[in-house]
Amino acid sequence: MACFFLCHVEHLDQTASGQEVSSWPDWGALAGQVRMKFVGWVRLFELEREMERILVVWDGTRQHAA
Repeated sequence: MACFFLCHVEHLDQTASGQEVSSWPDWGALAGQVRMKFVGWVRLFELEREMERILVVWDGTRQHAA
């Protein structure tokens, strides 16, 4: 459902900027555009979560050693 919403928003952005006039968009192409737009953001989010997990383990190890 979230993917459809993101594709719909992308379609609205394109029609507002005059890039596409079609009333029925190519959902496959829109899905590809949305994926490429958010791939970097998702990877960054995953790296931040991994860093948080590492810091929790590191803090736990430091507290245990003290």
